[in-house]
Amino acid sequence: MQYLTRLDPVAARKAAAGPAPLPGAVAGSSATNTPAVSRTPFKDRLIIVPPLAGHPAVSSGMQTAIKTAMQKLPPHIYKILDDGGATVNLAPNIEDRWPGSGDGDKPRQEGVTLGEEPGRTYDHDCYIYERKKLKGSNELGEARPLRDIVATFYHELGHAIDDCGGKLSEDPKLRAQFQLDLDNMPASVSSSISYFTIVSEGLPEVIGGLLGAEGHSTAACMEALPRTKYWIKQKLKL
Repeated sequence: MQYLTRLDPVAARKAAAGPAPLPGAVAGSSATNTPAVSRTPFKDRLIIVPPLAGHPAVSSGMQTAIKTAMQKLPPHIYKILDDGGATVNLAPNIEDRWPGSGDGDKPRQEGVTLGEEPGRTYDHDCYIYERKKLKGSNELGEARPLRDIVATFYHELGHAIDDCGGKLSEDPKLRAQFQLDLDNMPASVSSSISYFTIVSEGLPEVIGGLLGAEGHSTAACMEALPRTKYWIKQKLKL
């Protein structure tokens, strides 16, 4: 960076700033961390986003629950995230990080807005939201149960592991196993977990389950994607 600054100061400033993520971008679309972030240990990359517009701040209970979950990660999984520059960002809602984006449509889930979803990941930068935004209003609902928040954390972490691990979701061997799972899945099951029937969402959900996430969708995916689950267990040694 020092040499780049001497050769081309304008280019150096652009490189240091990095691209800003779009609120509705799918995982893997834009990185947000800077070189300084990657030098900080992953356990210290827990970022608390301050509230805006009178929203309640992120609760101490949420912060403690996520810190505890980060500390319980298997050492080799922690290293993948540490080396990859992953971050975990806690916010009341997406509106507190990207004002005006909450009423935008959630990709691949008709009828759901970005302000209603519990989390989103951009490459390996995870955002976890404590409260749902009420449609057409700037008001936020009640805080989500901690169990649901931790489950969201594990799912979003699955996206980050996918990215930091070398785009696991693009591995032809994994995709072949995932397709076999889909081919053998009853229609009633595939319709109940339709959001996770694309590999970029099914993979993080299964990773989250292997890390300890609890919830109906996680349990359903773990049962409906046995080949995918086995492949991930072998690949990530979980």
